[in-house]
Amino acid sequence: MKSLVEKYSDFVDELKFSRRHILSGSSKEFLSTLKELADKNTFTLKQGDVLYRARRNEYMDHQPSFEPRPSEEMKPVINMKSEGRANPYNITMMYLASSEETAIAEVRPDLNYPVTVGKFKVVNELKLVDFISQRPSWATFYRLPDIGEDVYLWLALSNDYSRPLYKEEQQINYIQTQVIAEYFKDQGFDGLIYQSQFNAQKQASLKSEGIAKNFVIFDTNSVEHVESEVWKITEQVVLVTKLG
Repeated sequence: MKSLVEKYSDFVDELKFSRRHILSGSSKEFLSTLKELADKNTFTLKQGDVLYRARRNEYMDHQPSFEPRPSEEMKPVINMKSEGRANPYNITMMYLASSEETAIAEVRPDLNYPVTVGKFKVVNELKLVDFISQRPSWATFYRLPDIGEDVYLWLALSNDYSRPLYKEEQQINYIQTQVIAEYFKDQGFDGLIYQSQFNAQKQASLKSEGIAKNFVIFDTNSVEHVESEVWKITEQVVLVTKLG
């Protein structure tokens, strides 16, 4: 009998190379298994909780503007003609972060380039599929712990939402995460929470927040913009470790 991770691999192969819109019986069965796991791994955003979204400022007169973007530009627009880890092409979802520094890091601005960070409040209580709850703090994108089959599958899914991708990899490798997100949306969940690849900090002297969190909210009207401020990256530090 195939393990859950092997069934996930078959599911991904089907989406990439065989069928995408009308799934096979085995893929539908696999999604039902994911629903059972999702029901055990939820995170609740309460009304009034605060999250953040960043956007790089635009160029004006051959230099970046240092004024914050207007409120209407801090949410994704309809007919956006792009896709992401959770949203299929041209379907709008809201990507947010647990802190200002994580939101800034996610848009990858140049050093000292101005970035508008919007503060958003949750309008009503939201139930999210939580891909972080089972992740040990020492687990990395390329090294998973030796644990139970259910948890191993959940961490494999978590990695697919979190791991960095080159631009040329995104279209083919976003397929499974988009289909799974849309399935969770159909099952009544309001969004997803997954680990950010960045460990950004406001100041070098401060401790990081631990696991930096990214949020996908399926309905953009579930959060409202409160205010915006302009930030910039003042220092970039890369820590490396020799293997072996």
